[in-house]
Amino acid sequence: MRDFALRHLFVQPPDLVIFRINHGANLGDDIMYSGTVLRAREAAHHGVPSIAISQAYDDKPIRSRKGRVYQGMVEAVLRNGLSGEICLNVNIPVRKN
Repeated sequence: MRDFALRHLFVQPPDLVIFRINHGANLGDDIMYSGTVLRAREAAHHGVPSIAISQAYDDKPIRSRKGRVYQGMVEAVLRNGLSGEICLNVNIPVRKN
């Protein structure tokens, strides 16, 4: 049933799926328990390129540069392609002043 949306809601599969910004980095063993990464892995399993985004921060999320970071990443993936069974796990680090 996990592929319900791909089989019944879409006329054609999406070019790319991006999963929400997770609070805290997904590193090491954490990626096996992360819902964000799990969803990206599931999309990739069904042949849809995907990106899981996590952000490590102390007090507040880094809002000013997120759009530029994501936009460049998405443009690069769409321009260069990403094999359908690969997902990216992107961790945005804490900004040091």
